[in-house]
Amino acid sequence: MFEKFCKNMLSAVIVVTALTAFAAPPHELDALPDSDFWLIRKYHENDTNPKHRIRFLKLNNRGKFGKDYKYSGRKPDRPIPRPEMKKDYPRPGIGTIKDEKIPLELLDESGVPRNAAEVRVGVPFPKGGLFSLKNLRVENEAGNNVPAHFDLLSKWPDGSMRFVLVSFSANVDKNQKKIWTLRAGTAIRRPALKPRVVMNETENEITVSTPALKAVIDKKKFNIFKAVSFYSGSDKKFHDSGAFAADGIVLVDAAGKKLGSTVTPPDEITVEEQGGERLALRIAGILGEKKAMGNIRYIVRLYFRATTPVVKANIQIVNADLERQLYDFNEVYLDYQPAFKVRSVALSNSGVRNIHSGAFIRQYEHAKFVSGSVKN
Repeated sequence: MFEKFCKNMLSAVIVVTALTAFAAPPHELDALPDSDFWLIRKYHENDTNPKHRIRFLKLNNRGKFGKDYKYSGRKPDRPIPRPEMKKDYPRPGIGTIKDEKIPLELLDESGVPRNAAEVRVGVPFPKGGLFSLKNLRVENEAGNNVPAHFDLLSKWPDGSMRFVLVSFSANVDKNQKKIWTLRAGTAIRRPALKPRVVMNETENEITVSTPALKAVIDKKKFNIFKAVSFYSGSDKKFHDSGAFAADGIVLVDAAGKKLGSTVTPPDEITVEEQGGERLALRIAGILGEKKAMGNIRYIVRLYFRATTPVVKANIQIVNADLERQLYDFNEVYLDYQPAFKVRSVALSNSGVRNIHSGAFIRQYEHAKFVSGSVKN
């Protein structure tokens, strides 16, 4: 009775009786001659119950094919209902902000002149206000467009912009105050500018080019920069800036063993920010040779900007060694040899020191930095 009922209701029927779990190898399927079903040979080597079978019935030919279900072109008997939309609900791409001027106050209070200083500010927008970053631009005090980088941080449920991170460079003299403007609205169009921070990638290298800098990153043996050059305005040429040591970032543990970043290729290279004026790269890997129970890891973030040859580097050392909860080490260093003679070195307001053959910057007790020179 059950099988007859299933034939009328389903195209394929599976009848399973007396199922029992056994710790046995996968079931073997065997086709019976001149049969319309497959039979599970056995559930277990000692299982001889003939009811332990699964039967698959053939599909019935119901005389219907795909072409029989295609739209015949017949018009519906009544109009198709349309969803009602709120009249005050902006459609994507329109927005309710036409032309808004948002003042950006640039003020130096430290008495230090700022040349190509990086300015970053987060700007909130109301729901439905704007839908595109193209409707934003930064203007200086003269009303001229300033090259800027815009990052969309979050959206409202309707797809409009909620928070935008605005980044640009500005020159501010000591104790000077400037008022620049962020223009936002559907009536605003930002001029199309050629990207000034360009990244090219091959199997072994990443090359970053800006108007002020050219840097090459080795993807196999990471030592910050394989090569780097800067632009000189005096002769309008790029000049070699020097090289980092071949062993890269080096950690010296308490036993004197050195673990370098060039021993093993980085396991992660990610573009975190990319635009015509700014690029942020995240490079992560291990120091020394890879171990089964974890390693000491490094995480390096490199920030490039179009207006300066200065590259900001953030270097983190992470203990991912599962065998050692506390990892004692003597020092972490990164050697750099300039291609030109360095006459002095300074760290913030610590004063300028004359250089004889080398320079160092060290940190003590998480609070004190010291810069100095190394004598022969």
